Amino acid sequence: MLHFTNTRLARQALVRRRSTGNFVAPDSRRRIFNPYRADLPVRGPPGILQGTELSYSCSDFLDDVMRSLVDSRAITEAQVPAGDPGKASDVATAAIVTMHRAGLSARFMRELLNAVETLGAIAEVYGVGALAFLSTRRYRSSSWESVCAASAAVPAEFARHLRDNARPLQIAYQRLMALYDGQPVCIECRMEDRESWAFVLPDASGAKSWRIQQFDPDGFVGHLCFDSLDGAVEDMLQMGYRVIDPGALDRIGSTARWALGVRRAAIMQKHQQGLVTYRQMVEELSALTT
Repeated sequence: MLHFTNTRLARQALVRRRSTGNFVAPDSRRRIFNPYRADLPVRGPPGILQGTELSYSCSDFLDDVMRSLVDSRAITEAQVPAGDPGKASDVATAAIVTMHRAGLSARFMRELLNAVETLGAIAEVYGVGALAFLSTRRYRSSSWESVCAASAAVPAEFARHLRDNARPLQIAYQRLMALYDGQPVCIECRMEDRESWAFVLPDASGAKSWRIQQFDPDGFVGHLCFDSLDGAVEDMLQMGYRVIDPGALDRIGSTARWALGVRRAAIMQKHQQGLVTYRQMVEELSALTT
């Protein structure tokens, strides 16, 4: 059993043991355990420890830490490992680091708002993408989760290689999800190297819940269906649509090139449905360009 000489911890232990009925009765010797010289008593601090011997074990301390983290919603009950102090320590450390970063992020947010006054001004000065990094919430793609889980089972150099490959997608995923509070529905994204866009929206066909709709300057070019919004967003980014470009569909859809492309697509669809022959389709398409 380890005995703490810290007054604050001792006071917490005293209150807890009184409330649970495990309070250790006062002892006139007022001995506090010395972990280096177990045979010698050490006089404790005055005040709460006066005439009191308190027993506060490492497991008590770990339980208190984990309970405090759960109460503060830094972790959930399900994340607390049972009977494994090592894993519990890792979970607690990660949660505390995350809370510290969140505090720094909040402080940065306050300082930034004090400088430019509004979120709109931040977007005007630093770009819309800057708002994504003001979010304290972290979004992790399934690819990044898989790589992190696999890293423990492979050599360190190979694990680093896997993370390096997965990191660009994770950064793009975090940026898009954080910018729209995890709901980037109908937000157009463009490929970096060509004029091609895509966005995620509810699937009206009923095949699945969500779809990726792709388009270019000539009209809609295809779609893919998914069970979840997160999966659709990640797949869209994986395909290369990583430049956030809200309003692109309205902008492109108002051009003469788009109108011509839609008419051409309608003619080809009539042929696919058997409403016109191939020759009729070719003639109608040729008439559009003359």
